[in-house]
Amino acid sequence: MGNFLFSFFIPFAVIILSFLVRGALPFGDECLLSIDAWSQYYPMLCTMKEAVKTGQLQYSFNGALGFNLWTQSAYYTNSILWVFLYILPDNCMIAGVNILTAVRIGLAGLTFCYYLNSHYEKSSRVSISVVVFSCAYALSAYFLAFINQFMWHDAVIMLPVVLAGLEKICRCCNTKKDAVVYIIALAYTIWSNYYIGFMVCLFVGVYYVGMQLATSAGLKERMGSFGRFAVYSLTAAAIDGVVLLPSYIALSKTAASEQVFTGKIELYHSLGEMLGRLLPFSGVALAYEAPNLYCGLTCVFLCVWGFFSVRKTVKERLCYIGACLFFYFSLNTNLLDFIWHGFHYPNQLPARYSFCVIFLIVKEAFGAYESCRVKYRSRGYLRILSWGILALLMCELTSNAIYTIVSHVRMVDADSYYRNYNEIKSVAASVEDDGFYRIELEKAYNFNQGQLCNYRGISYYSSTMSKEAYDFFVEIGMPVYAKNVSTRYVPRPGADALFGVKYLIRSDEDKYTIIENECYLPPAFSVKEGAGEEFVRIMLDENTGKAEVANLIDEYVTGYLNIEEYTGEYIKGEIVSEGGILITTLPDDVGWSIYIDGSKQETLRIAGYLCAASLEAGKHHVKLVYETPGIRAGAILSMMGIAALLILFLLNKTVQPRYSQRL
Repeated sequence: MGNFLFSFFIPFAVIILSFLVRGALPFGDECLLSIDAWSQYYPMLCTMKEAVKTGQLQYSFNGALGFNLWTQSAYYTNSILWVFLYILPDNCMIAGVNILTAVRIGLAGLTFCYYLNSHYEKSSRVSISVVVFSCAYALSAYFLAFINQFMWHDAVIMLPVVLAGLEKICRCCNTKKDAVVYIIALAYTIWSNYYIGFMVCLFVGVYYVGMQLATSAGLKERMGSFGRFAVYSLTAAAIDGVVLLPSYIALSKTAASEQVFTGKIELYHSLGEMLGRLLPFSGVALAYEAPNLYCGLTCVFLCVWGFFSVRKTVKERLCYIGACLFFYFSLNTNLLDFIWHGFHYPNQLPARYSFCVIFLIVKEAFGAYESCRVKYRSRGYLRILSWGILALLMCELTSNAIYTIVSHVRMVDADSYYRNYNEIKSVAASVEDDGFYRIELEKAYNFNQGQLCNYRGISYYSSTMSKEAYDFFVEIGMPVYAKNVSTRYVPRPGADALFGVKYLIRSDEDKYTIIENECYLPPAFSVKEGAGEEFVRIMLDENTGKAEVANLIDEYVTGYLNIEEYTGEYIKGEIVSEGGILITTLPDDVGWSIYIDGSKQETLRIAGYLCAASLEAGKHHVKLVYETPGIRAGAILSMMGIAALLILFLLNKTVQPRYSQRL
């Protein structure tokens, strides 16, 4: 137990000390919400906090006329650790992000300690070497460089647990216990972030192949090992079906899905640049630089020493060399880089799976250290040297972490964030209107300001944004921040009226006031037969003036939906119409269904994006219902995976090892 406590507390304390030196929350005003952490991740956490309260987890109207919250969360906010953030008061959430980041780094040390104890079958007594090398994993350059990429951290934490379970099931040890550990750990890794989860799955496959190449097991043992590996891995994936299937459908609609490998194979960086990333005090790599690999220069020396000095078979040495070459080219070759990143070129941030390589370096360094310590423990001066190595590594890790956070990690002034954010949120919440309407800022404050301040907005920035949504907003002249994944709403009379923007928030020297728009449409209305495209086109024309809007509505609109009830995933009301086309300002990107008088309608598409349906003259009851595409089939798959896990737990028996493996 002592190993686990120290492995968690020491890296946690180092990060907290770094925050203290930097003047970061909770000790000052600095926070980690810089760049995308402020414009994407934190607003999404705010939206998810509200969604958890209401139980409406599938859809949100807080951006882009509405978006698939379920799949956005699967990438950005599925970490179970965020639960602690959600119970905090709003004014403490930014400080909570800083503290939870330190907690995550501590947890990475704890799980690496778990791996070392499992792999080397360590006793429960405190082992300084286990603690120090666990700190090497937790305080690595990956965590420091991507410290504000919060949604990737859980995968780094879970990797050692996944591999510990993998090794046990492949060695045919206590299969009941270890199968459950492996399945749950891998399932949670994918659940927390399917993007980095994909990389972990790919690494697990490579790791498994390496284990099989290094072992001298017979064909029967290899087949049994592969069978367990395949069944348990597929079970973990099945458990995540309720996330994976909807996410796959949503991702197939993004611009990134069209990306393919083009051009000749080439290297990114020289060998010198790659080796330079193993050095301490080398800062962080963010914009297409060589990957973040630092985990202690002492660890690198131990790996080299261990290769030449520790007893290994020829097969093991060949596997060692093969692994080094494979990961060197993976980190540095455009084709392999494309595959590792989910068949997609990463935007700026390099080698987002480099924590897997760091894991291997620290693991091998620990193995070399332990071999040296055991072999020469009777020699007094070498025993002193072994303690010196640990002290050197710990000093190196601590000083590099403090230096990097103080000098290279981008932070921003949380006080100004709190001040403006609270003011906007307060003004938006002050509207005493229980109808369905949208709010926007006259002057943009954040690319996800609706999510940040909890109102139905239009500006939106997310990697899960569909290509159709992006193309629609670009087509109507809205500016973007990041190509293919963002839109920034600029108010204008026609668009405000069409999209139901009833209130605009005006800023004047950090003072915010609410302005009511008297001319706006509900989220569903009818227009004359055949006039839908023309009406929407004119309304969205940036040259359409305020004086024209009311006349256009009088000329084209034949009925308005009187809303009786609505939630984040459901709108119900009544319309009296002269007939024509029922237009909604909801995206027709699959998920929304239109029911008229209880009958599901065939949906039409207006302006390439808006959901619509034919409507006869008369009085009608209208329901607009959303369901995340693939969520039902995914839920069935998840239930099958959970059932398989229960069967494995109840029926699987403990089997003693039939062969040994050097891992």
